[in-house]
Amino acid sequence: MKKLSVFLLFFLLSLSVFAGGKPGITFKITKIEKSGDSLIFTGEVKGINLNSGGIPEYDHAGLYCEIPVSSNYIYPVFYEWYGIATNCYGYKGGCATEEQIHGKNIKSFTLYEGFLRPPNVWYKYGGLGQWEKKAPDTVKVTFTGKVPLEYMGKKARIHVLLKHVIGGPNAAWPGISYYHKAKEITLKPTNSVIVPAPNSNNSNSSPKPKPKPHKPNTKPCEKLKKKMNELKVNENMLSDLKWQLDYAIKRVKWSKDQIKKLKKKRDGIFLSIAGYSPYKNLVDDINRIKRLSRIGPNYGLVLQEMDDKVKLENLDETIHAYENALHDDEIEVESLKEKIKIIEEYKKCREKKK
Repeated sequence: MKKLSVFLLFFLLSLSVFAGGKPGITFKITKIEKSGDSLIFTGEVKGINLNSGGIPEYDHAGLYCEIPVSSNYIYPVFYEWYGIATNCYGYKGGCATEEQIHGKNIKSFTLYEGFLRPPNVWYKYGGLGQWEKKAPDTVKVTFTGKVPLEYMGKKARIHVLLKHVIGGPNAAWPGISYYHKAKEITLKPTNSVIVPAPNSNNSNSSPKPKPKPHKPNTKPCEKLKKKMNELKVNENMLSDLKWQLDYAIKRVKWSKDQIKKLKKKRDGIFLSIAGYSPYKNLVDDINRIKRLSRIGPNYGLVLQEMDDKVKLENLDETIHAYENALHDDEIEVESLKEKIKIIEEYKKCREKKK
């Protein structure tokens, strides 16, 4: 218990040091052009003040095109940190919900994703006492990304996200913080330069659509029929849509279970690095030797087994892939529910008229 308290103290001290720094992220889109079946985005992502706040481990950036697919939508919030002890993304003093993290009725396309500074920054740039002089404080990367042409003319939010991780050889826990910038645009070809608003890193809310004035509906069935046409569904599709919904719900549950297992595995590696459980470390080393004996002369797999940081990178990438798939499945669930609801309401309306 005393050992755990020491580790928590180190973690809190690490976060307090980290909080004083002000790393940042921004982007610049220089061109959007139509090519084939896509809109092609060209531009630049830039991380700034990356040496601020603590001993740097790595910096990872992502640029996303977030498109509302329903009038009832919520953009992902700008969560601020990830807590290993709490196993949650911090937002406004608490833990962000899944809906806040991924948004609601939002289709997201990745325009850029990658390391601005790969692990381990402090070690690669000379170690303690040297990285401050040698590690780049500002990093720029160029990108080319695409969005399907079917979304041209739609409203979208271009959202850049920096994951900034500090630690060093003596840290009990890594400190993980996030920085954001965003800009709402209309998706269309343009040569005008698009940059985020200066204060967009503080914008965490989605604009709510203005309520439309109520008009008496004299033909409810016709209105429902029109909505069905917009959704491209009919009464004969009801049974199939219900089957698709059931299957999509099962995929959502499966993805959530996989993400939970992978995050638990990732947290176990963090605890192992911190030295929390020497007996666990011994068991891990024995299991690692067994796995290495089966791998054979494969450098990449051997490196993954021997280097916990490589394992963490691979886990992060896998978790992110599952989260993207989960997000798409959740959107599909909501879409299917809407289609089923409209068809059932239309059938009830027709029965009442008989």
